[in-house]
Amino acid sequence: MTLARAVAAKLVNEDPITHEFIIGTAAQQEAHEIGPDVDHNGLPGQASLAPGETRTISFTFGKSGSLIFACHRPGHYAYGMRGTITIA
Repeated sequence: MTLARAVAAKLVNEDPITHEFIIGTAAQQEAHEIGPDVDHNGLPGQASLAPGETRTISFTFGKSGSLIFACHRPGHYAYGMRGTITIA
């Protein structure tokens, strides 16, 4: 089934270190895990947040299924800073 649903999410980084929020497939997450990019602001479904920063991002889900959200700062993905978004 095809759908187009735009969702806005308010992200709050309450930690004293920078975090990322990346929405994507497993392959996209793997590319971010090994890639050199450190600033993801301005890209759909992606954000880099400094300590104490609040940011709103938007993402359009094009079809039903599952995507992963994750942080790829050094060691964060391996430590479990990730989850699944189910689009129904």
